[in-house]
Amino acid sequence: MSFTLPNSGFHLPFNQGKKIADLFAPDADLEHALKFEKSLAIAQGKLGLIPEEHAATIIRHLASFKPDIPALETGIKNDGLYVPALIKHIRTELPEGVRGSFHKDTTSQDVIDTSLMLRMKTAVEWIAQDCVEVLSGLQQLKDEIGNRELSARTRMQAALPFTLADRIEGWQEPIKSLYGDKPDYFPLQLGGPIGMMHKREPQWKDLVRLLAEDLELAPIARPWHTDRQPLVNLCSWMVALSTALGKMGQDITLMVQNGIDELGLKGGGSSSAMPHKNNPVLAETLVAIAQYNAGQMGLVHTAALHEQERSGISWTLEFMTIPQIVLACAGSVQIARKLITQLR
Repeated sequence: MSFTLPNSGFHLPFNQGKKIADLFAPDADLEHALKFEKSLAIAQGKLGLIPEEHAATIIRHLASFKPDIPALETGIKNDGLYVPALIKHIRTELPEGVRGSFHKDTTSQDVIDTSLMLRMKTAVEWIAQDCVEVLSGLQQLKDEIGNRELSARTRMQAALPFTLADRIEGWQEPIKSLYGDKPDYFPLQLGGPIGMMHKREPQWKDLVRLLAEDLELAPIARPWHTDRQPLVNLCSWMVALSTALGKMGQDITLMVQNGIDELGLKGGGSSSAMPHKNNPVLAETLVAIAQYNAGQMGLVHTAALHEQERSGISWTLEFMTIPQIVLACAGSVQIARKLITQLR
């Protein structure tokens, strides 16, 4: 990942701990890419697509293999991807007779897409766990002060009386719904050089089955090299969650205004010039993340448009966009957890 807002550490939306960010660091990408190659060798050996002794040699080598990061960075400058340089490096260290069995009949996209899906699966699991904490915090807030009488507001004008619990429920329900509908489809990728491996390899279905079982990903009926809907769906869920949390943040920024005071705020942000200020920084950040991710989603849909059998343009745009969405969504959930504890 390039040096951008998510790893600068100076921007609140992306400064919520290293756990999620590390999923998109080079080490994690490479770790999961090598998992794919190991599983591929095991499966191809079982099916007789490569000699079993070749598979055993490949697996032993991958267990101790250390990528040459500077060489991969040089490869990226030339190829746009790290995989060609990675495969070349591994092959040069394998016995000459085994080299042709490594990465056999597959392509860079199979490696990169599968690595991404493995990491997206972990990211969704972690984000969903944080959603449980947000919902628990909101329920506790509702139990403690939900009977507070407020005026509902439509078009930012006083409407009819209701309670704080009514508004909190308006925050809870979309989050509950999204948690209940969290993604559970994380497909592996296996299409070969032009995405036609399912038509050219008679044992493709068996290979997919073995890989899916070993990697704990979903099997596929056909490669999705140019059908990016699985990634669109994952990003859409994260953007929708950011939006739900942004709605809560937007309400809170209005409710804690001086003169409105429908909620109290403990431990808000300070001002360099006005010591009396108690700024709703976390609530504001939730709104900003929701707006940011909504904009990023447009890029995801743009990147889903692949020409012919592979698009270097659209693929590169995915590399630039998807990690930002995941990191921003993860940040919004963690920020929401903290914000709820500040409300009185």
